[in-house]
Amino acid sequence: MGSGKSYLAHYLGKVIDFAVVELDNRIEKNMGCSIDEIFKIHGEEYFRNLEYLEIQKIINSEEKQIVSLGGGTYCQEKPHNLINENEDSFSVYLKYEPLFLRDRLENEKQHRPIISSKQNLLEFIEQHLDTRKHFYNQAELIISDETDVEKMVNQVISYKAYLDQKLSTI
Repeated sequence: MGSGKSYLAHYLGKVIDFAVVELDNRIEKNMGCSIDEIFKIHGEEYFRNLEYLEIQKIINSEEKQIVSLGGGTYCQEKPHNLINENEDSFSVYLKYEPLFLRDRLENEKQHRPIISSKQNLLEFIEQHLDTRKHFYNQAELIISDETDVEKMVNQVISYKAYLDQKLSTI
């Protein structure tokens, strides 16, 4: 949340000519309602299953794609394992200090339902990161405290090249 996943995904997609999938947007489009409404009507378990099924479709597709996940997706066992066990995919964690994320998110509260009513945004972010760090730290590539999108893109491209070279030598 607030790390710039979507921005990086779209920037990277243009550089390497891959399609970009915003997982939450795709689910909203398929369901005809917002993520918030899906949670209210069907519950979190239903939503998490939708995420998993959509990730399965993406992974089984022949199209080369960059997928921007919602912050909680990678913390669910089934999608987490699906991504990590697939040799054609890899995960990237954009890691930032809670204060940086708070400053970035402070002006976006009205556009993000999960934080819109939070009085102590920093505390919420710290708790959120603490409960998710076990999963986030299992990402194959961790980019820490980087704000230059071109440097981030270069790190992702370098890592992908490393994986491609590694696979070709097996």
